[in-house]
Amino acid sequence: MNQLDFSRIQDASPYQMEEVSNGIYLFETDNNVLYKIELEEDAPIGGCDTYQFYINNIRHIRAERDTKVKQAVMAILVEFFRVNDSVVLYVCDTSDGRQRKRSLLFQRWFNEYRYANQFTVLFGCIQDENIDNYVGIIVERANPRYQAVIDDFNETLAMFCANKP
Repeated sequence: MNQLDFSRIQDASPYQMEEVSNGIYLFETDNNVLYKIELEEDAPIGGCDTYQFYINNIRHIRAERDTKVKQAVMAILVEFFRVNDSVVLYVCDTSDGRQRKRSLLFQRWFNEYRYANQFTVLFGCIQDENIDNYVGIIVERANPRYQAVIDDFNETLAMFCANKP
């Protein structure tokens, strides 16, 4: 992953950010929720470098609705795509059964982004051991491997769904 410009992230975020390392960031909300945002290299999708995107509530404090969280998360994603022709893979946490809500929230955040038309966001649900696992990708429409990424993601989803009884 190319180095993200932390000053650009900080300037676009309403919360004070801490850069732990390239691709790992912390911020604390007005309600004392501490988030760790991480981009971690994953298997390529469509021959394109792919990074799994994590949003972790470190203290496990129930997070109230806070639009500034969206702005902070988008600051990181915008900077990521500014310097990388890569794919972001998002897998929703299933630990509390709220993965569908997380998926819908993340989709809404991205759809409300002012430059959302520059990206394709695809989500799907894979059931495993009676648990719905919501996964998604974000890819820039200008990515040279755009169609291969879309095809690979859709084929992988179809394969997982076809192998379920």
